[in-house]
Amino acid sequence: MRLLAWRIAPTLEHVRRVFNQINSFYAERWLLEHPSSNPVTMLEALNRRLLFRQGKLLGYRKRGIGYGYRVHLDFMDPYRRMKWLAGAGPDDIDALLNEWSAAVELCQRSRATALALAMFLIAIHPFVDGNGRTARLVYTWLCKRWELAGDNWFEEGSDGELLRTGHGVLSTEYAMAQFMIFLGGGANIIGPGSGTRSSGEDAKMAAMARQHLRFLREDSTAIVSDETFRVLLSHLESGGHFRATSPRFESLRSLLW
Repeated sequence: MRLLAWRIAPTLEHVRRVFNQINSFYAERWLLEHPSSNPVTMLEALNRRLLFRQGKLLGYRKRGIGYGYRVHLDFMDPYRRMKWLAGAGPDDIDALLNEWSAAVELCQRSRATALALAMFLIAIHPFVDGNGRTARLVYTWLCKRWELAGDNWFEEGSDGELLRTGHGVLSTEYAMAQFMIFLGGGANIIGPGSGTRSSGEDAKMAAMARQHLRFLREDSTAIVSDETFRVLLSHLESGGHFRATSPRFESLRSLLW
């Protein structure tokens, strides 16, 4: 018996999308069954369950990383075709995730805060791969943990990635990038042609991220009231980026019977 029946002749990209959805399904199910787990333990378990890595290693990064760079794609934001963002320095990941965990335990429990904490994970970019999928699943986990009603899943595009809408400064990519830059105090911008990061830039980014996480932990509105966050939240809400049910496998309807 065939497990999968393709509507088309699949490419390697199509196979990758199927496995990403299968792994996301099982990771999501595990998260929803463990809403009270320790936040750092949850992240480690979640990373082990997002198994398909295209040859990449599992676990926390040991090297620097840039993300959001899509020079070969129409990524709807010319700025992101020239510059991209850096994750936290590898030596700062453990401390930042501990701060993130403390914020989860002590912050104000709202969908806005859940979104901010999910975006923090992308800004930190702790894992070798799967950071975007991890952040989207963690948003759902936080909503479940805090027993929030409403649209507790991120919508996905036809490619199984985060839904992207708008163009240029009105695009999803631009709104997210501006909030990431705010979280990193601007020290997480990588300029065109620059592939190296100084220890000073890493230290500044880590210091700003820790400060913002402490604001969240202390129930400050300094994060969710920031203009970059309000623009991002408005963009996501008005663009249909949230939904009340899981989007799992919907992006595969054109590929599989």
